[in-house]
Amino acid sequence: MPSFVTYPKINYTVIKKLGEGSYGDVSLVTLSDNQMYAMKRVKRTERVWYKDINTEYTIQRYLTEDGGHPNLTTIHKRSDLRDGALFFMDYVEGGSLYDWIPEHGFSVRTCHRLFQQLISGLSYMHENGVVHMDIKPENLLVSSGGTLKIADFGSASFFRDECDDEEMVKGHKGTRSYAAPEVLTEDRVEGPPADIWSSGIVLFFMATGNQPWTEANRLKDEEYEKWILAKWKKCQNGVELEPRIYDLIRRILRADFTERAKLEDIKCHEWFITFPEEDSDDSDDDTDTESDGTECSTVEDVKESSGQNSKGRKRENEDYVEEEEEEDSNVKKRKVGKSDD
Repeated sequence: MPSFVTYPKINYTVIKKLGEGSYGDVSLVTLSDNQMYAMKRVKRTERVWYKDINTEYTIQRYLTEDGGHPNLTTIHKRSDLRDGALFFMDYVEGGSLYDWIPEHGFSVRTCHRLFQQLISGLSYMHENGVVHMDIKPENLLVSSGGTLKIADFGSASFFRDECDDEEMVKGHKGTRSYAAPEVLTEDRVEGPPADIWSSGIVLFFMATGNQPWTEANRLKDEEYEKWILAKWKKCQNGVELEPRIYDLIRRILRADFTERAKLEDIKCHEWFITFPEEDSDDSDDDTDTESDGTECSTVEDVKESSGQNSKGRKRENEDYVEEEEEEDSNVKKRKVGKSDD
């Protein structure tokens, strides 16, 4: 089997640009089948090599085998360019979750629905030996039916080898404000706890409208120092966390990854399994019902909870964690026996 595969040119028509980042851009396009796709253009740069493009594609194709998962985006086609590649993926109408988060956060009910879906998608990834390593609202999309979908696998890695033994993955990657403390300081880290940490930051952001800190470093960030010393009371915008959400986030955002809540712990937490009946921060009554995580908001529910139109939140400059160039040996192993349609 050849080690180098070139994917053919695909003709497309651009409808509009959907977004742009440091590694490329995303456009809404149509192909010869008259279907709409989100086309991601990945550019080769000093930080993004051809092997990085191959890794992203291999992982996303691997995750979509056997039907994939409703909380992950699906990649359909690839076309190679001289300076990068084009990925053709599902078009998710609602856009980025980041653009819907209101100034003072979603209602408890909306947070609950969206967070359950995030954990469901992460569970599927981890069960299949993949960590995302850049979970953040900008990489979470919301469909018109209210389904949350994890997107952008540019930082993802396999964390199990061909014998199904777990291995550490590269640190120093992802987005600084969502990265676990060990990711900021260590060359190799345990992947699943890093994803779980980032999910906790996302839940905090959804519930308050604010990121808790800019960096999980006690020497550089006063808010993080308060959190570690259990002196944190409320956000800088004055929002306090609902008690049960606060308890869950406390269990997730622990600096020592060995003490951090696992996905199984999150799924058993009182707030996670109890569905809030009212769109209110006061959900500590006896009217809550059990939730199996299958119910989700529509995008209209998200709009109503946010009180704004999409693109209403100003995006901050993304501060990416610097990563060293290193081949992920597990990608080579997973390529064996895989084929593209």
